[in-house]
Amino acid sequence: MKRALTAVLAIGLGAAVFAGCDELGGLRVPTAGTACQLSKDQEATLFAPFAKLPVKLFIDPGFDSSRKRDIRRAAEQWNRFSQFSLHAKFFELAGEYSVAKIDQYYGGRDFCGEPVKDDGVYVLAGATLERWARLGYSNVTAGVTSRCVSSDRFFTTPIEHPHVAVYLNDAEVGDDLFFGVALHELGHALGLDHTCARNGGSYGMPACSELPPTHPYMKAVMRGDNDYRSITINHGKSSYSYIVGTAMEHLEQNDLDRAYCLYGRRQ
Repeated sequence: MKRALTAVLAIGLGAAVFAGCDELGGLRVPTAGTACQLSKDQEATLFAPFAKLPVKLFIDPGFDSSRKRDIRRAAEQWNRFSQFSLHAKFFELAGEYSVAKIDQYYGGRDFCGEPVKDDGVYVLAGATLERWARLGYSNVTAGVTSRCVSSDRFFTTPIEHPHVAVYLNDAEVGDDLFFGVALHELGHALGLDHTCARNGGSYGMPACSELPPTHPYMKAVMRGDNDYRSITINHGKSSYSYIVGTAMEHLEQNDLDRAYCLYGRRQ
């Protein structure tokens, strides 16, 4: 059962707890103006934040209605946290927008030269296996985010004119996983890196393989490892593949804490 918001209960200076049956139920909410509490091994996991909130969110009309709904719901979950913690929405739902040249892209950062409608985050559909492969992504990659700013990992100057593409593998990600993938990639759009590194502790981050499944970094939506794998089904002369794995349904404490540290310190 998922954890709809009924209340936020104060638990003292600088914190509150989501109550009721909300997806975020039981999680501590850092409140505006309080100090960031971030472990040293998470310091390198924060990228440049957006300078102004909310940021416009555009959705590719190529997604079907249920997946558009999941993308909106993912944005609304991030917004639910930010409205209580920071008194501002992260995302403003700005309608649909089609990027006409996406089928000519040969990499995610090709979007950075796109003369789009407005500053913002554009959620784009990897609608076919061919499109996804041409972008350079593997069949076990569920989503990718390209933030069109400096390639320097430690670039932290707030972004005044966000130009961000979120690519979702619409061709292979099933309905059970799609919402969680959208939730994860929107975290990257906001400036959150993974909590841990899949293949070892780069930039001071711990290795995911050294952490137990119950560790806060491994429970987080923004964890750097998952159990996704690609299954191929042969049907006569044709075949198709899809991604299977454990679904992510809601943000966890580490996701909230890091998002607060990235944006709350500017309040």
